[in-house]
Amino acid sequence: MVLALKAVTLLSLIIIAYFDFKERQFPWWAIALCFLCVVSLGVIQLEISVFLQTSIVNVGFVLVQLSLLVLWLLVKQRRLINIVDNYLGLGDILFFVTTCFAFSFFNFIFYHFISLFITLIVALLMKRANKEVEQEIPAAGILSVIFGLILLVGTIAKFDFYNDNWVIAWM
Repeated sequence: MVLALKAVTLLSLIIIAYFDFKERQFPWWAIALCFLCVVSLGVIQLEISVFLQTSIVNVGFVLVQLSLLVLWLLVKQRRLINIVDNYLGLGDILFFVTTCFAFSFFNFIFYHFISLFITLIVALLMKRANKEVEQEIPAAGILSVIFGLILLVGTIAKFDFYNDNWVIAWM
């Protein structure tokens, strides 16, 4: 059952990446399918109370980040800015929230920052390659490729995405 859910998750990530790179948007059902699979995997692997607590902390972290972005833009532009569609797409935000349910807190922080850093590098390379055209960044597409690779490698290596022991041992 777990392997089947991971396979469907991977398929939904491929669909998200394909459409986000091709059209800069993706089907709503792909993110919903990914969300359902990720939540199902979490519920199967953890006690529901632990899963919910971890997920709420991760969502809170993303909300704090988005709030700080809005605050920074408010100070910078001296007016309230709608970040949806001006800076981030709704799909990007939904993808952030979906990944909140896929990891323990430290694993999520690690995934989140590494994937955002890679997204920044790809965005800079895209801008450098085509200076004349203002390009939208396929953030959810890039993030889904990274998540898909992590999911694939983690499944092969039997890595537990809800266990922070490797981070604690590393510290």
